[in-house]
Amino acid sequence: QELFYELLDPRPHLKLTDKKSPAFSILHESPYPPPDCSNTDSVLEGLNLYRTKIQQFTHRNREQTEFRKKLSQRLKKAEKELKAFSPEQTEALAEQYELFGHLLIAALFKERTSPGHLDVNNLFEKDEPLVRIPLNPALTLHENARDYFTKASKSREKTRTMLKRQKELETERQILSTVQSALDELTDTESIETFITAHSTIFGKTGRQKEKKAVSAPFRSVILKDGVTLFIGKNAGNNELLTFSHAKPGDIWLHSRGASGSHCILRGVSLHDKTTIEQAASIAAWHSSAKHAELVPVIYTLKKYVRRGKKLPPGQVIAERETLLFVKPQREH
Repeated sequence: QELFYELLDPRPHLKLTDKKSPAFSILHESPYPPPDCSNTDSVLEGLNLYRTKIQQFTHRNREQTEFRKKLSQRLKKAEKELKAFSPEQTEALAEQYELFGHLLIAALFKERTSPGHLDVNNLFEKDEPLVRIPLNPALTLHENARDYFTKASKSREKTRTMLKRQKELETERQILSTVQSALDELTDTESIETFITAHSTIFGKTGRQKEKKAVSAPFRSVILKDGVTLFIGKNAGNNELLTFSHAKPGDIWLHSRGASGSHCILRGVSLHDKTTIEQAASIAAWHSSAKHAELVPVIYTLKKYVRRGKKLPPGQVIAERETLLFVKPQREH
């Protein structure tokens, strides 16, 4: 009977379910409705608002699902490619080619009994075991030796390329894994949406543009002196990647105090190098909202003392054991 009277006097409203999806109802709410409850003047208005909200919710859900799927796929692809690498085998092959070349040079005046191979003693081993070297019958011993040296050079170049790509993939895997872990820690829809927007660039270019082969960490970087580099974040999402993916525990983390700005990572110096730290702090001050002030407070600490806060948005952190400097903002050269 109570339901009957509620239907005679509908009170259209929207609210969020436990899963944060919009729900529409015309039944009476409790005397103390939840804060996310929105009343409408009519059922038609409520239905129109519900349709808009459900479309927005579905779109956000689809974007989040696609982001998670793409993140997982790229991570698996990087791990699969890393497993396929074998630079040790390629380098071993280069050493064998080089050995064959040297042994053939040492045996240039040896009688060639077979056009397809030559048996020689390995002069580079103690017992000088016999080694059979495959030959190209159409070439002389000297030409075969030169051919082996060329093969050794190409194999070493292949090894260098492979090691470079391996390093890129390891960086990519680390970044993707960090982003995935950070995303899994978030629970509320708004934080997830903000996080995905901030990290949407990690997949590189799409469409007609060539997709990047590896995820890059596009931070500004400044070489302060030989072996010392300052990395500078560009925005909240980029700051997050710089601090929690690229930075190492022993790096020095800098940020302006009381003003928004870039996270900065100083690599290659210790906490005792006050001159270089002050130089880096001046650049960090320039990359903050207080860059036009005469003096800017900047904090620094080891990166291992910087952590995320559970309820803080991307780019905001908690720093411990920090030291405070007052520096004049200075643009990097």
